[in-house]
Amino acid sequence: MSITLDLHNHTFKYTPDHPQYHKELENLYWQIVQYPYIDGFAITNYHDISLAMVLAQKLPTRVIVGCEYRVLEDENSYVQVVVLGVNARLHTLLLRARLRGIKYFSTILREQQIPYFLARLGDGLPGLEIDAVATLDFFLSYFDAIQVINSAVQESKFASRLASYYNLAVIGGSDYLICDSVRRAYTEAASATNIKEFWQALFNKQVLARLTPEFLPDTPAPSLWNLGKKQYK
Repeated sequence: MSITLDLHNHTFKYTPDHPQYHKELENLYWQIVQYPYIDGFAITNYHDISLAMVLAQKLPTRVIVGCEYRVLEDENSYVQVVVLGVNARLHTLLLRARLRGIKYFSTILREQQIPYFLARLGDGLPGLEIDAVATLDFFLSYFDAIQVINSAVQESKFASRLASYYNLAVIGGSDYLICDSVRRAYTEAASATNIKEFWQALFNKQVLARLTPEFLPDTPAPSLWNLGKKQYK
């Protein structure tokens, strides 16, 4: 048995009272139908967890509340960090912490054993190559995991090499709108049987990053009826 999770997804920023909010819930249902072998999806919008929390209430066994933060280091550099298992209190704390640099930000997460990873490798680095290399080396010292696969560009060979060199766990996550991706990237913990064991496997760097085959619209998918029976039985 294994646990497979798509750890990086975005939605339109609809609030629960927005007339289009129900579309995001519908989109999520269809992803579950199309990819029944993916056990859960992390909703990781930028600096916002409101919709993720509502979706997690609707589908508690399928949705992980996460968030993507831009952590500012100085006027020339920043780093994109995806944090998983976020609640309202932690989110408020991290919104302030992100303004104080990656050392302070990551210390909060490590002390509380909150899973997080480096996303969007290359974003926020200085323009000069020598400065970019030094800054990237500095950032990586505060991470234990890095995203190496997304649904758009597939595997980043450079990120995979960095993971090997710095001994980082590899992360698969679609990094796309939940409604638009025609394939999904995900992270697999082969020995895990529940979410607690999945996080432990991630901390132990015993996970794999994978990519699904491209989903073809005319491929028969499980019915919503069977999905509902499996979800709520």
